Amino acid sequence: MINTIALHKLSKLRNSKLLLIFFIAAAFICLLFVAPMVVTAALAGGKVSGSEALAIYFYAINFVGHAAALIIGATCWRSDLRDGTILTFAARPLSRLSLFFGKVIGCIYAVLLYFAVALAFFAIIDVLAFSYIPPLPFYLYLLQQILSIVVTFAVVLFLSNFFNPVLAVVLAVVYFLIGGIGSLLASLSFGFWHILGVSIEAISISRSLSYSPIALLSADVGSLTPLWNAIGYYALWIMALVAASALLFERRELLIKRS
Repeated sequence: MINTIALHKLSKLRNSKLLLIFFIAAAFICLLFVAPMVVTAALAGGKVSGSEALAIYFYAINFVGHAAALIIGATCWRSDLRDGTILTFAARPLSRLSLFFGKVIGCIYAVLLYFAVALAFFAIIDVLAFSYIPPLPFYLYLLQQILSIVVTFAVVLFLSNFFNPVLAVVLAVVYFLIGGIGSLLASLSFGFWHILGVSIEAISISRSLSYSPIALLSADVGSLTPLWNAIGYYALWIMALVAASALLFERRELLIKRS
């Protein structure tokens, strides 16, 4: 039943044209970032390396992915509450947790589908222009980035238990900005600001745990440990935030529609 709810949620996201928008964004990124590199290099008599194109492409893909996660997370169950769909499911003989996890898994399906389409677009360009085969660590990097995007989804999902979708998105963005500021302050040697930065880092989710795609693709990495650590780190955050959201959802009154 959980998978049925998940597929229903994925279908609603598809029908809302939200997935189509992000698929078009992935195609546009190909045209905006990768295609000009290929054309410029060809006119200059050279050739762009596949690693450079792949790194630049996934910087942009990750940005759009986080934007998608913010929107999907904020409306994960609230859009269904607003149109009454969630009340239909709640009337059936299934637990609140099954309903909640079905919605969450459907949203994660959407994130995975976005990444799959993004990879397919680059694979087409790669076959035509580069014939580049990424090293094995890059696939671990992709897994890390998918989990990083799901963390963004989990944060705004948690905030949506207390605030309307727009405010939940704004607060999630502020939370991540404050985390970035904390990392910057923690790198300073000044006593007070360093302590403040470390304190902020302790309650924020780090975005710089392992290699960048450029470093990963252009140099031999000494160890895969940072990638595995990042994967475990994000997985723990996801489990904690989704579990907290599930407990809040289970106690929520669903008979009153809220925006």
